[in-house]
Amino acid sequence: MSNTESDDTTSVHGMIIAKAWSDPAFKAKLLADPHAALEELGIAVAAGKTVKVVENADRHHHLVLPPKPAGQLSADEADRLSADRVG
Repeated sequence: MSNTESDDTTSVHGMIIAKAWSDPAFKAKLLADPHAALEELGIAVAAGKTVKVVENADRHHHLVLPPKPAGQLSADEADRLSADRVG
């Protein structure tokens, strides 16, 4: 993913989160029917893709594992990917 794609994704995620925090009805719809809620914001979900929305709480957190890259990773590549995701 390029920096521009990453920035765009971060911006969209921020917009969705802000809307959910400020609009309880949207938040409820986002949790119950993510595709419909995202469509309301003009965000299309690609055919064949699914979206699952979960909410962290004070004592319950979710860890999302990204898909494993194809092929073998060197130790340097693994360290870089770790830093990109965690940092």
